[in-house]
Amino acid sequence: MSLRSVTPQARFGRNTKLLPNGCIEWTARRSPQGYGHVQLSKPRRTVRAHRWSWEIHNGAIPDGMMVLHRCDNPPCVNPEHLFIGTGSDNIRDRHNKRIARGEAVPNATLTPEQVRVIKARLRDGDSTYAIARDYGMVHNAIWQIKSGKTWGWV
Repeated sequence: MSLRSVTPQARFGRNTKLLPNGCIEWTARRSPQGYGHVQLSKPRRTVRAHRWSWEIHNGAIPDGMMVLHRCDNPPCVNPEHLFIGTGSDNIRDRHNKRIARGEAVPNATLTPEQVRVIKARLRDGDSTYAIARDYGMVHNAIWQIKSGKTWGWV
């Protein structure tokens, strides 16, 4: 069976998986930033999977508008997690969501107590590489703690 004979909805469903948090993740091709990509045949074009999801479930995306994620999970294509907005809406949404800090951030790997220990080790002269190795992290994550870019309130 060729892709041309498969409905967009069926093709869409074959390339997704449901996560416990309600996200429906695109499992096929992804960009380095995590956004799903799909090759469409009519007209021949490559689109981001979350935009394709919006079009399948809600119709055309108005000119100049973006499809934004409520869940901030780039591979998510759950139409209930998507909404239409402008570039300004996207920036405002991103800024407002950055208010979540520490353990409230969904992908946080450290607790405030661990960060206090890391900061103490940094004051004692331990290298970011040594600390990162001990926590199973990349040294840049420890450098961001050291420089105050993350976990500055702890």
